[in-house]
Amino acid sequence: RNAFPLLSQDLTLAVVVGKAVVDGVKCDHLLFGRPGVDFQVWVTEGREPWPRKYVVTEMDTPSRLSITTTFSNWNVSPIVDDAQFRFVPPKDASAIPFILPGTQVGSGR
Repeated sequence: RNAFPLLSQDLTLAVVVGKAVVDGVKCDHLLFGRPGVDFQVWVTEGREPWPRKYVVTEMDTPSRLSITTTFSNWNVSPIVDDAQFRFVPPKDASAIPFILPGTQVGSGR
């Protein structure tokens, strides 16, 4: 998917900070800002410009809470067996009935 529309929504700042090394890999360091939040992205240089690191900082709090995420070993063509996504309930599990959206609840009185 193209994440650019989401990431660029309401931007008030976009800066190329410069070059950096993340886990031994040369990257371009980018900084973006929008109301209430700044986010930094380090993108691998070269033919496969995959994100290597993100730092998101909440600017509206005194503590400036930040969350850092790093990525490595990108596999954009994984071979995944469908069985990995098949739910197998534990032996002692029981089904929970759910009410479907738009269904009337109660006796209708």
